[in-house]
Amino acid sequence: MRLVLRVVVVSVFLLSVGPSLDAVEPKKSKPSTVKPDDGKSVSGFTWQSEFEKAWKTAEDKKRPLLLFLSMDGCYYCKKMERDTYANEEIAKELRESFVPVRVKYRQDPQLVRRYKVQVFPTTVIIYPGTKRVEKFPGYVGPSQMKSRLASSLSTDRR
Repeated sequence: MRLVLRVVVVSVFLLSVGPSLDAVEPKKSKPSTVKPDDGKSVSGFTWQSEFEKAWKTAEDKKRPLLLFLSMDGCYYCKKMERDTYANEEIAKELRESFVPVRVKYRQDPQLVRRYKVQVFPTTVIIYPGTKRVEKFPGYVGPSQMKSRLASSLSTDRR
């Protein structure tokens, strides 16, 4: 009987506190190569922080722009920075073939509305000289991102 009572009390507690726990990110050690909030080099590429400057660079270099839209306090945004963008193969692809820019919602809410972002994180690939835009809403793991980047660069889709 006491065991059942404990289970019920713990269940009620978790149900009442559960939604507030979603906003709290568990503490994990970060790889030393990842500096997600300072725009500096991450595994060999540098996030640009201003969309307009990044767009100009993408047009000049004739490379697709990879826009990573995130939000403060977003667990999956930070997870994607740690797991996906810190991956060496993805970092190499971004460094060699894309212009990566990271923008937080509060930094440029109009940009978020322009690309109709409803979920954070969202990755948007924009191709200069065309109207082609690819959007990947939500968390995208390293293996899935590798295949999406490769697919987005294939000549038959450009």
